[in-house]
Amino acid sequence: MHLGRQLHALIPDGFDVITYTTSKTLSFYRETLVATSEDGRRESLLVDDEVTVLSSELRDVMYRQGPGTWFGAVVTVTSRGKLDAQYNYDDEPYWDFPVDPKTYVTDLETYPRDDAHMPEWLQQKVRDHEAGKTE
Repeated sequence: MHLGRQLHALIPDGFDVITYTTSKTLSFYRETLVATSEDGRRESLLVDDEVTVLSSELRDVMYRQGPGTWFGAVVTVTSRGKLDAQYNYDDEPYWDFPVDPKTYVTDLETYPRDDAHMPEWLQQKVRDHEAGKTE
């Protein structure tokens, strides 16, 4: 995973783990990067552009007809090279403020889902957009 290698390269000296957390749609994203030392010390880091691009590419290649692609991910890499990744396909992504329902409709145009994989919150966003509601 290219993203994992890039994250590994960003682990600062004296730290053992780096954790990248993102909520993402085609047009909108939120991301954090935190390094943790063996003794529990934590440091927030700036997310570099390469990480942002690689996570978008990962979202793209993980798309599957039917279930779509993920809206959130937590990727953890250790200094020894162990990678763990968890993806959120079903729960509404976390944002710092309300996101216009059009954001999700636009995302679904590129990453369509079948009805069986449309969580209620996402169906509601589509209905809100069709009704002209904005957040």
